[in-house]
Amino acid sequence: MNENDYTEQYKGIIMLRKGREKDEDVWFATVGRQIVSDGVYKTKKELIESLESLNLETICKIISGAIGRVIELSTNNEKQ
Repeated sequence: MNENDYTEQYKGIIMLRKGREKDEDVWFATVGRQIVSDGVYKTKKELIESLESLNLETICKIISGAIGRVIELSTNNEKQ
């Protein structure tokens, strides 16, 4: 777990991402274009700990992001 990495795959489809908010590094999680974390965190470790205790809202966000990604990929394949 390297704090310098800006994007990292986690548990299959979840991406951990590093960004900036108010001139500070922050971490958040996405599936496709959907933010699935409960907010932003100062460290990757804090983000992973929050993802380990899933609640219904987070599960719904993950499913929504996954479905959105499938639709996006199938649309891109049809254009090719």
